[in-house]
Amino acid sequence: MRAHWSGLEFNGGNGPARFTIEEFTGLYDGVSPRGERSERPTGDGEFDSLMYLSARSGSITGLLHATSPTDYERSLQQLAAIPFRVSTTLTAQTELGSRWIKARRSEAPNVQHLVYGRTARFMVQWLAQDPRWYGEAREFTGNTVDVYQRGSFESFPVVEVTGSRPSGYTVSSQGHSFVVTRSVSSGETHRIDMRTGWLYVNGVLQGTGVASADVFAIPPGRTVSVSVSGGSGSMKVKPTDTFV
Repeated sequence: MRAHWSGLEFNGGNGPARFTIEEFTGLYDGVSPRGERSERPTGDGEFDSLMYLSARSGSITGLLHATSPTDYERSLQQLAAIPFRVSTTLTAQTELGSRWIKARRSEAPNVQHLVYGRTARFMVQWLAQDPRWYGEAREFTGNTVDVYQRGSFESFPVVEVTGSRPSGYTVSSQGHSFVVTRSVSSGETHRIDMRTGWLYVNGVLQGTGVASADVFAIPPGRTVSVSVSGGSGSMKVKPTDTFV
């Protein structure tokens, strides 16, 4: 496998490389669910509660191979400079394809100098507040479209609506109806983020104009129908393959 993060390439395959991978964790390990647990005071078992995913953590362990003492020290500085305040894109290329996640460095790099100026063993730990890995972005266009994604977890799509819709419109799927009362004028693009239920018009977040933010997700391994009604124009549904 190969990984790219903060301008650095980590190589887990054959061939020369400055940073090689001995172990990469956090890709296929899964994440723990979290939620409140409450025992039934007068019965067996527990009360069920809404469960969420915890943050995802992982690490990259490998060897640093430098061509000179200057290259060695510059490479150590690059490991230490991986951002820890903000999350950046960590990409992993595997036999199953390319996946990415937003992660920040969670600890100082752990470095063991094997041959100072030439070779060191390192470990960089990372944390992702959003624990999902993402893959290929897909796009389906039409007023009624069959939508799918090839991930292993539900994917919340972005829906873009254009055309002339003076009385608003409704986006429907799987028994859910997202109702927008704000009109769509020629040249405008309405973008709905189904994860948050937020509506954007030409890229600007709107505080009003949504009558019912009944969001929906695209399940893994299935094809579902998504339609828009009200006025005339077109719709684009954009899910991304999503993994946990």
